[in-house]
Amino acid sequence: MLLTYAEASARANGGIVSGDALEALNQVKRRAAGRPYDAPDATVDVMAATAEDVLAEKGWEIAGELGKRWWDLVRTETVGPVMARRDPSEENYLVIDPSEITWKHYIGPIPEVALMLSDLTQNPEGFRIK
Repeated sequence: MLLTYAEASARANGGIVSGDALEALNQVKRRAAGRPYDAPDATVDVMAATAEDVLAEKGWEIAGELGKRWWDLVRTETVGPVMARRDPSEENYLVIDPSEITWKHYIGPIPEVALMLSDLTQNPEGFRIK
């Protein structure tokens, strides 16, 4: 929740983490370093960060939680750049080349249940969050 707050605050503040949101990020970084989360620590704390820095930290925090990171990457439309940084020796073959990912890969259809319960018609381009 601390990282969600830090990212949301940064995105509402032009992409810069500041004030309480920066403290929230630092609390997570302190805990990850094995230090008391509620005591400032100059060896761990950052003095400035961006929303992208928070997203990267969140990636490390939820690394073992299957499927959680995926939705952050889709929401921020960063699947391609993250896929491009993969280790080429990894034995997980990609269906699409990261350089070929476009905004169309980030949209989805209107859910079937929403169509059945309303007079909506399917949008062939789906919907986009941004």
